[in-house]
Amino acid sequence: MLPIAFLILVFLTLQAPEVPADYWESEVGIMDRVNSIMPLDGSIAVTSRGGEMWKPDEMDGVYYIDVDSGKVIWHFRTKGDAFGCGSADLDGDGRMEVVIGSRDQKVTCLEGDGKVKWQVETKGYPISTPTIADLNGDGEMEVVIGTTNGTICSLRGSDGAVIWRFKAEGGIIASPAVGDLEGDGVMDVVFGDGKRFIYKLRGDTGLPVWRIKVDDEVDTSPAAADLDGDGRMELITASWGGMVYCLNGGSGEIKWKFQTGGSVISSPSLGDIDRDGKIEVVIGSMDHKLYCLEGSSGKEKWSFQAESPIIASPILGDLDEDGVVEVVACDREGDIYILSGPDGKVETSSLLNGGIRATPLLSDLNGDGRFELILGDDKGKLRRFDTPGGGKLIWAQFQFDSSNTGIMSPLTDADLADVDLPPKLPWMKREAVSVSIGISQYGKYAPEAEFADRDAIVFAEYAQDVLGVPEENLYLLVNEKANKGEFDKLFGERGWISRRVNINPSQTDVFIFYSGHGITSSNSKRFLVPYGSDPNYPESCYSFEKLINSLRKLKAKTITIFIDACFSGMGRKGETLVKHAKWLVLPPIDIETPSGITIFTSSSGSEISLSYPQKRHGLFTYYLLKGLKGEADEDGDFKVTVRELFK
Repeated sequence: MLPIAFLILVFLTLQAPEVPADYWESEVGIMDRVNSIMPLDGSIAVTSRGGEMWKPDEMDGVYYIDVDSGKVIWHFRTKGDAFGCGSADLDGDGRMEVVIGSRDQKVTCLEGDGKVKWQVETKGYPISTPTIADLNGDGEMEVVIGTTNGTICSLRGSDGAVIWRFKAEGGIIASPAVGDLEGDGVMDVVFGDGKRFIYKLRGDTGLPVWRIKVDDEVDTSPAAADLDGDGRMELITASWGGMVYCLNGGSGEIKWKFQTGGSVISSPSLGDIDRDGKIEVVIGSMDHKLYCLEGSSGKEKWSFQAESPIIASPILGDLDEDGVVEVVACDREGDIYILSGPDGKVETSSLLNGGIRATPLLSDLNGDGRFELILGDDKGKLRRFDTPGGGKLIWAQFQFDSSNTGIMSPLTDADLADVDLPPKLPWMKREAVSVSIGISQYGKYAPEAEFADRDAIVFAEYAQDVLGVPEENLYLLVNEKANKGEFDKLFGERGWISRRVNINPSQTDVFIFYSGHGITSSNSKRFLVPYGSDPNYPESCYSFEKLINSLRKLKAKTITIFIDACFSGMGRKGETLVKHAKWLVLPPIDIETPSGITIFTSSSGSEISLSYPQKRHGLFTYYLLKGLKGEADEDGDFKVTVRELFK
């Protein structure tokens, strides 16, 4: 048997509470800027270039690592350096797969246990980190990846079959961004090449939409968001010549440029880091500086001078729950800087033995309420640091998410209904926990539940601004993230909710919101349908009785559940969820029982939960939000009671 990584555990206690504690380090081989650190089902997947770059050795490949101990669970060896990786549920079975490119000119898809699902040969090195998305709206995922010979292709996620190829002028080494940039329902693919071009392709066909030529080769992965609040997406990318570009996502027109003092190969991170309601662009340069730019104009807000070039993308999030966003920046010589988002001033710094070129990961991977910061270096070490707390995550990993889409797409003004902007009640703060789950896109086993993801996103905002739930006690899951494994993680005996409620159970209010599909089994048992579950097989879904029993054990002060789903076997548009279903007329769920739990449901018996297309919400959710916004306050005391809401 080939040896895998040698594991070293180091336990330290640091004096300053604001400095993350070094929890463990594990040897996994060299991690360069093309390598990835990804969350995967509560653990970590990382790619490695082995003991020596460009030379095959036993440490090349992808590692699956336990987040609590740093122990290597499995290691898949590639024939030569492993480059970037992406993860998603590619076949709708509720389990995450990992896709990697490697120096043997292959793209490999691995199951969650490290077994090969499929493998495709490429022409040229697939250094470009794979991006995963549903490109053609068929409910199934595709993988987009580029190579050094200039070919970019779309592969079917379930089996790796080539859907389309496009040949660029130059080599592609940066990950493409993928999303609907024009709001027209068509997914777009944007990337740069070594011949100074930036391209936009149609995601469904691979046909070119536009290309523009810039000052130098583009080795940076683009990112996109609505930077000026006009409801349209802008693209941010940069060149080897040190120029940062903001492009109109629809036309490719250059909206602004900013010149740094060195080459830029760090991919941009986007987010509102000073809480002014506007998105900033944070990007590193080979001139040793990290820049914070106004997203709307490109004007420099601040810059920070590091000790050496900045190659890894910065990470954005509130590390200590003080309401201030921090920026985590790393340089090529191993310096780690934690900066204040509003002004770029150093809060703390540390120096590691190895240089950091791979983008770190920031996430609460084990559900303990604190973030874990995972860093890999060019000396072969992977380290976990624990932060003091776990506030709001803004840009927590390379290219925003585990699918590497690079797209930050909040609700735009054009999409907003009258309930989509909750009133802010700053005096309403309480000991409370909220879980908000919305599943619109179900994959191959169930039809769309129209607007369910929007329902959950907006309810989470109401939970914070109206119900008074602290930001760190909010848990939001939408679409493919809301698989059965996540349900177990949330509602299990030692799950996320239990850990938070047990801090002070008798004083903690719990709010659960679910929008999506529900079904009833042949023995009249009700089930919620997580992403990837098959409604024809209730055992693959999540038992409503199991949910209630787990919540009953919490001993919380109050538990309130909102369910925008019916259990009749019908979807929101009247389509059938269960083949050959015999519709059952079931008694309604009594909102007074079980004791201590209040349940609001959108329907009972054989009734169907409907959507409200004009408001882009489920009908039940729309009126629930309307009531929470104040219309249910019959006596005008600025408090909405359960009785008022139920009326």
